[in-house]
Amino acid sequence: MGFLKTISLSLVAVVVVIPSARADAGLVAETATCAGRLSAEVQHKWLMQAEDAIDTQRALEAMLLRLEALTGAQDTAALSLRIKAKHAHAMLLQRASFSHDVAQASRAASHARHLITQCERLVQGYLQATSS
Repeated sequence: MGFLKTISLSLVAVVVVIPSARADAGLVAETATCAGRLSAEVQHKWLMQAEDAIDTQRALEAMLLRLEALTGAQDTAALSLRIKAKHAHAMLLQRASFSHDVAQASRAASHARHLITQCERLVQGYLQATSS
């Protein structure tokens, strides 16, 4: 477990050292989009009183650290992506929770879960390393 923690923290350190001018645009976009999705997911889970809201909050915090390491504190393009992704994911969660069309609600819930699972995988190593 100590070895895994060392490797995970080393990877985080490498990401922190990457200058923002050299950060891959696709990586920044993916990270910003996931930060927005996780933000919407956290808000939704708190409102719905989901038991795993704290886990999603931890994933969001890790994603925000990753985003800041890639872009710095003031990146308006990344902020715009976050806001758009948060809005889109919130709409998907509303459809999943409140649609009267059962099939549509089921598809929306499945898609939202799929998107969040992809985002959580991006920070899984960091979360495992910092939880022990």
